[in-house]
Amino acid sequence: MRILEWMKGLIGETLGIGSVDEIVTMTFNELGTSAPYMTDNLWPVFAEKVIEKVRGERGHSGGRMLQEMDAGAASEAEILRVRKKR
Repeated sequence: MRILEWMKGLIGETLGIGSVDEIVTMTFNELGTSAPYMTDNLWPVFAEKVIEKVRGERGHSGGRMLQEMDAGAASEAEILRVRKKR
């Protein structure tokens, strides 16, 4: 679950620690799943939904999180690479 911990850290840095659980929980609920049941195909969708939520909270500026994710850190290839390291 390195990708989830990485994303939580970025959410916390961007919006503050108080928003982390709320955003992660809402996003998992929207996908109808939870972390242990995530598939390789769901992580990019999860990342996109998190980015949308962060943008909604911060407007067009999402800080480092959006820069990293928009630059491709949350691409399917990156997620698969991170998961293989577990």
